[in-house]
Amino acid sequence: MEATIFSGWIYDHLLPHAAQIKVAHPLMLGAIAVAKKKNDEIDASKIADCLRCDFLPECHMMPAELRDRRRTLRYRHLLVRQMAQMKNRVSGLLMETGVEYNKQRLHKVSYFRELLSANEEVHPSIRPLLKLSRETVCRDQQDEECADCQVLHFAD
Repeated sequence: MEATIFSGWIYDHLLPHAAQIKVAHPLMLGAIAVAKKKNDEIDASKIADCLRCDFLPECHMMPAELRDRRRTLRYRHLLVRQMAQMKNRVSGLLMETGVEYNKQRLHKVSYFRELLSANEEVHPSIRPLLKLSRETVCRDQQDEECADCQVLHFAD
């Protein structure tokens, strides 16, 4: 089998029913990648030829627990990046409209609420955008905390 995004699931599904499963490394299967004619039948034939000659470049299949942990960590990393992007966007909106704010306190809930309610410099056109951005940051923080719990669960 050639490695794809579904390889882990297929590998786990087939493992109890097979004597041996080999997963081919797609980048190292040069014969298939550079072929002018490509379809599943030709690709399968070339993989079978590589396997028969013991030239199949295999990739390591990690245990399901490690794959699950890595998936959770990648998702957590995505959430952190999105939060940082949204916080930068909030700062950008305020700078773009000339609003003075405390950089260290900006992303604290109470200061943000105070900034929106009491600061006359905040233009009405950006208020909905700032509220939406803040809600997104809060939601991402909650999701990150859930991902952290998942990571800690894997550590046990």
